[in-house]
Amino acid sequence: MNFSTDMAATALRLLNSYGQSISVTRDVIGAYAVATGTVTDSADTTYTGYGYPEAYNSFSIDGVLIKQQDIKLIFSATTAPAVNDIFTVSSIAYTALNVEKITAQGSNVVY
Repeated sequence: MNFSTDMAATALRLLNSYGQSISVTRDVIGAYAVATGTVTDSADTTYTGYGYPEAYNSFSIDGVLIKQQDIKLIFSATTAPAVNDIFTVSSIAYTALNVEKITAQGSNVVY
């Protein structure tokens, strides 16, 4: 094992132990039909991972970019999350507004 593999395994172990299972839904837009000018029906893709939701501290909340109800989520899954994915955390749906990758030696460890 190398450093990034060990780090990813440690992160997943910590998230499994202290985090919670989180369901994620991604709206996949259908194909555009040039002849009719319409978009075919879209489909939702759902995947799960483990995460640790954390409230922003009061100094970070500006009411514009970060609001009172927003959370930071440390997340690990086999599928990389994307902006606009819907994360269901404790029965509350949150939309991902930003996704940052934490990598080690070129491998994604957590998001």
